[in-house]
Amino acid sequence: MKCGDTFMIEDEDEEAEHLHVLLTTPSLAGEVVTVSISTRRKRSETLVCIHPGEHPFIRVESVALFHFSAIRSCAAIEAAIKSGTARPKEKASPELVSRMQAGLLDSNFTPPGVRAYFVGITHI
Repeated sequence: MKCGDTFMIEDEDEEAEHLHVLLTTPSLAGEVVTVSISTRRKRSETLVCIHPGEHPFIRVESVALFHFSAIRSCAAIEAAIKSGTARPKEKASPELVSRMQAGLLDSNFTPPGVRAYFVGITHI
């Protein structure tokens, strides 16, 4: 797993799949920070908007959902892919990843633990 890799997986509280993007390389503990992407809605946070063509999967204006950013185990992601509950998608561009990394730090909705973890592993 590498920074910029993406995968589709169903959200725990919805019966909808969303694209998730790895915003870090795996830590020594085998963990990554991910952010979920969803179609832009009326009340969406628009800190990072993603337009059709910026990623092969994006067909309508979408946004990074920083309140759903998470620290995930690479082993759990790989197991989900192996079992078929997650599906790998095309890699996100370095520019898009960079915008989402900046948004993760700037968003008021990023969980504090995720922000602290991201800062800790990206500034070692």
